[in-house]
Amino acid sequence: MKISGKRDYLFNLENTAITDIVMNLFIFFFISFSLLYTFKALKIEEIKIKLPKADNSSDILHKKVIDVSVSGQKEIFINGKKVEPAGLRRAVEEFTAEGNNLPVILHADVSVPFGDIAGVLDILSGSPVSGISLAMEKAKTKVSK
Repeated sequence: MKISGKRDYLFNLENTAITDIVMNLFIFFFISFSLLYTFKALKIEEIKIKLPKADNSSDILHKKVIDVSVSGQKEIFINGKKVEPAGLRRAVEEFTAEGNNLPVILHADVSVPFGDIAGVLDILSGSPVSGISLAMEKAKTKVSK
């Protein structure tokens, strides 16, 4: 008569199934979140610009404008896309190619020398745009009694 002893190991198929399910869930969520990040609709590089302050500033009246930004590192962006200074005029003309003479709003960092801003203004004034405005941050005025 053969007497079976105590087993040293326990092999269970349930453990394999649970491990399989957990690994599949991990792979599913990993791929899903990476796709959500890749195809994010508002994935726009943020341009950090510190605008000068002014007491008299107004709101934008036009809904469609061309935003030209000059960052503190003297990089030029048109509607959030980086362009080279030599290609600035051509990039503005692409926006106005359809006959839409859109206004331009120039966002220039306070640390950019005026000579560089004047160069950008010179290029913009030679382009077919309906107007050029400088973006300013509203100053907090102190009311004296």
